[in-house]
Amino acid sequence: MTQADASDEILAGKFVEWLRRFRYYREPPDEAALRAWLKLFAEDHQQLAHKVLDNVIVVSEREIQAGYAEALVRIPGWSFDVAQRTGRWFIVGFGKAGESGPAMVRLFREANNLALEKYDYLFCGVTDLPGLKLTALDTIIFVDDFSGSGRQVCKMWPIFQELIASEAKVHLILTAITTRAEGEIRGKTSLSLEYSLSLGDQHDVFSDANTSFSAEEKEQLLEYGKRADRHAPKGFGKCGLLLVLSHKTPNNSLPILHINEERWRGLFPRYLRAA
Repeated sequence: MTQADASDEILAGKFVEWLRRFRYYREPPDEAALRAWLKLFAEDHQQLAHKVLDNVIVVSEREIQAGYAEALVRIPGWSFDVAQRTGRWFIVGFGKAGESGPAMVRLFREANNLALEKYDYLFCGVTDLPGLKLTALDTIIFVDDFSGSGRQVCKMWPIFQELIASEAKVHLILTAITTRAEGEIRGKTSLSLEYSLSLGDQHDVFSDANTSFSAEEKEQLLEYGKRADRHAPKGFGKCGLLLVLSHKTPNNSLPILHINEERWRGLFPRYLRAA
């Protein structure tokens, strides 16, 4: 076998692995999409592009639901038996209609066997909170998918505090969170956090703590990021992540993964392409 044949065989194996891992995205890329994305990189940067794909973290819907189920049972006072629960419980999508939090409530209900109509009393919207006349005995669970910088949660917290208007216990269940966002939220809100995936500084491609990419490769990725999105080449909040959730890629991830414009076609677009 020649060196070229060996290289082709290795690359073929990579395609098999990439397609296997990326199949969990709602619009999974096929081999043609992978090859088109790789062509966005210069010939001498192909190994860098391969390394990016090798380091992408994809969280499947099944993993999201498993995390939601594990998180609920960890919260003190919760029981599927109403008689065993402490106070009243209300589960709310974090954020406004159309944002990720309210959209994740369906997965949360399915994950915890709460999808039937008889459990509707446990769920409400943000605007319903003032009318509940909450007390210190009650528990509010906010549901969302991810927090990268913590900005949105901290920005909305004073509004939610006003709506809750009591000493009710308040929790936020997430699929994933960065350690940076966790520090912000714990320091600036009264939310108790539950999550299944924690992303540290080593997951920020541009951090010194990240050893998967060399300093030169980080500079190269920054340039490609500028091509994809000159306003946020490191992702929103400069989080520098390679994270993909099955239903939507966080905007905190590198734009080279999700930007879907003429200038750059990412493999995991945040908004589905028109048919």
